[in-house]
Amino acid sequence: MTNFWTPTTNPTGTAISNTSLYPGGATQGNIDLRAELHKILFGDIHHPPQGHKILVRHMTSQCPCMIGGTGSSTWDSDIGEKHKEPDTKCSVCHGEGFVYSDVPYTAYRSMIGSKSGSILASYEETPPGIVAIMGFNYFFEYSTPIADVDKIVELKLDLSGGLPVNNGLANQIEKFKIIQLINYRADNGRVEFIRAICEREEW
Repeated sequence: MTNFWTPTTNPTGTAISNTSLYPGGATQGNIDLRAELHKILFGDIHHPPQGHKILVRHMTSQCPCMIGGTGSSTWDSDIGEKHKEPDTKCSVCHGEGFVYSDVPYTAYRSMIGSKSGSILASYEETPPGIVAIMGFNYFFEYSTPIADVDKIVELKLDLSGGLPVNNGLANQIEKFKIIQLINYRADNGRVEFIRAICEREEW
């Protein structure tokens, strides 16, 4: 019988394994964060999946309604170009100001608490008044092609987490602007996972 646990001793005298738990993944003795996040998102035979489907709104190019092109019949394109304001009724960008494509991904979402440790949407006293903390973390696999100009869209899911029949605007319930995008690196500097710090954006 093969013994996959070959203990050695570290400087503190504690027995450790010299066999990697992730063949071809993390370096010896380290946790493979890529594999662990994949397990969190999609589950395995021992763990249910914790991720859910979202859309990443990949921004590609500036919409014509922002650069003097066609918007809705009530839109003044000269004003749009001068003030860099998109046409909220534009049939191309739907008010984003950029031509975009919505692509589904699986991500894990968590709330960002306040400095006092209380939950999201509590209020903090800050000069000169108070501010509502409205923030979320989204965790993506390392290979997700997401950029800080993109946005994240939550979909109307059924009770089992299934997607609606289509990803149209009618099934999009929340939109988030990316405030900061962080590539977390570990073994030899490789990217282990991506964290997007976001705030909710009004439709």
